[in-house]
Amino acid sequence: MLYKLPISPSWFSSSTRKRLRRRATIPIEVGDATQAEILEHFGLSRALGLVVTIPDPRTSQIIIRQAKRLAPHVPIVARARYHQH
Repeated sequence: MLYKLPISPSWFSSSTRKRLRRRATIPIEVGDATQAEILEHFGLSRALGLVVTIPDPRTSQIIIRQAKRLAPHVPIVARARYHQH
């Protein structure tokens, strides 16, 4: 799916995402980024950057590895995880 959205986390309600879509300014792709085919379909090689906000560190690592393999020139910003002691 291709949405033209301002940056909007997926935890926004469906109605909020729909409202934001109407005021769209930035194209955002939604799909399973662990799959190379999805990243290719969304044009990762032409992207200005990739933002990974998945809370699961293993899934994030898979996405980052796929992205680096497919488009090593694309900058990646990823959510960092920290442990509370």
